[in-house]
Amino acid sequence: MAAPLSKRSNLASKKVASPVSVAKGEPKAPRVSPSVPTIYADNIIDIVYGIHTSKVVLGVELGNGNFQAIGVVVVPTAALFAAGKSVVQDLSSPAMVKETAERMKGILAMMSGRNPKD
Repeated sequence: MAAPLSKRSNLASKKVASPVSVAKGEPKAPRVSPSVPTIYADNIIDIVYGIHTSKVVLGVELGNGNFQAIGVVVVPTAALFAAGKSVVQDLSSPAMVKETAERMKGILAMMSGRNPKD
């Protein structure tokens, strides 16, 4: 079976340290502290590449086909390229394609009222 999606790739060169020490047998602490804000975006509406850093502009769809910027993520350009390469590799792997297809079958089955196992 394929590894869970959250464990497929580690884009950062160092793993994020757990915010709390975990004793054997206890559930693992989240990779990202719950106090870190989560931002939802419908799309990446612009990417501004720079020599040292790049800006990724996040946006939400306004309902009329237009987008409104809601945030900008600034990252080293080399890290952005590494993330892009990792995304392409992950999404084109046969295991990822198979797992995504299986998940979509389950979603479609739930939407139609069938048992996903059928």
